[in-house]
Amino acid sequence: MILRRITEHVKAQNWFAVGLDFIIVVVGVFIGIQVSNWNAAQQRAATADVFEARLIGDIRNEIGVIENRIEIYTDILTIADRLAVEITGPADALGPDFLRDAHFATSLWRFRRTQDTYDELLTSGELGLIADTKVRSELSRYYRDLDAVVGIWDKPTKFVDFVRMYIPASVQQQIRRHCQEYRDGEFEKVHYAIKKECQLDVSDAQLRMALDALLDPSATGAGKFSVMLNELIGETNFKVDQLKRKRGSAQDLLALMEAR
Repeated sequence: MILRRITEHVKAQNWFAVGLDFIIVVVGVFIGIQVSNWNAAQQRAATADVFEARLIGDIRNEIGVIENRIEIYTDILTIADRLAVEITGPADALGPDFLRDAHFATSLWRFRRTQDTYDELLTSGELGLIADTKVRSELSRYYRDLDAVVGIWDKPTKFVDFVRMYIPASVQQQIRRHCQEYRDGEFEKVHYAIKKECQLDVSDAQLRMALDALLDPSATGAGKFSVMLNELIGETNFKVDQLKRKRGSAQDLLALMEAR
């Protein structure tokens, strides 16, 4: 319609009307582009808000997961320290609780990272949706550092294979059945914990066989129970320290994102 009108005005040589029609067309196109850009910006901002909310949820979840690991490994340290004291006394004084504690000290809870949202932003090339450059930088540093420490947290020690090799399978099954606790957790589907007291039905023959193998007096060097236990205590202390540091990093990142 506007084109027909311009044509008519040209034929009539009404140049003022032609100019006015031209201005109307240009302004209309400009407004249309601006509205389209505004809608796209609004949609992008809404998408960014969704991703930021998901990232905040992921980091909160990660803090909970880390705290669960700190609880478990702190319990393991308490148990390992008790074992270290008990093996300095007479072997005849050791009972089924020693086997229970030795088995608990082998617990290894694999760390499952919560970074699906960050990975989605990276693979789609949309990390720029997070407009704040400081937040982007801190997110990148957090997940990069996480890759470096997860391998440490998940690393087993020689103590694990050694103890599980010599405690009878039937006793290990009892320990898992009666002495481990699984709770529904806020941050994980299952939160694993160690029951402080539980009873084991272990025969004298099973007990003596296991203790003789674990505390073999002829063992030396790296094959000695006390040496492997000492290695376990050192590495578990390191895991707890690293977990606490990562929890602090996650809390700082969460505070930064929530403050925006």
